[in-house]
Amino acid sequence: MNGSPLFGLGGNVLLVVILSLLFVEEAGVPLFFISGDLLLGVGGIAIASGQISPLLFVPAAFLIMIAGALVGWELFARLGWDRLFGIARRFHAGGVLERAAKLLHNGGWRATFVSRLIPGLRIYTTQVAAVSGMPRRTFLIGLLAANLAYIAAFVGLGDAVGRPAIKLIDQGEANAAIPILVGSSPR
Repeated sequence: MNGSPLFGLGGNVLLVVILSLLFVEEAGVPLFFISGDLLLGVGGIAIASGQISPLLFVPAAFLIMIAGALVGWELFARLGWDRLFGIARRFHAGGVLERAAKLLHNGGWRATFVSRLIPGLRIYTTQVAAVSGMPRRTFLIGLLAANLAYIAAFVGLGDAVGRPAIKLIDQGEANAAIPILVGSSPR
């Protein structure tokens, strides 16, 4: 990519944007314009392009997602089931919330792990676990395990897809430059 920044953002700015959005989503604020899956994939592409170090991005994403989920846990524990369900109904998410509650009921950390990996239930899992009275420690064990798998999958996918895509872009830029150079050479 010849050092051109991904989406017009430099490595450090891109890192801060991705981590900020991941934190906000994990805290329970719906991001209708982008998902955590895509954000992690973009991080993987940025790693493939050399804009972000994997040794910085992966641990930072892991920690920021844990922090966001714990903030969300605390907020929703204070909110309570009745208010949460009322809000969910307004966003047409009552059914998803009820499915998450069924999954988590008496399921312990394994249910947290599984439901955090099911598309569409990841963030609701935090909310439901908080209002359902699941012990914080039980939730945290499932959260840690699920985030390891989730981050590895989507950052790895972004990196794997990003490498050949970047190579094709670089080849295209090089091939486009040949006619320009040949056409502009003195005759």
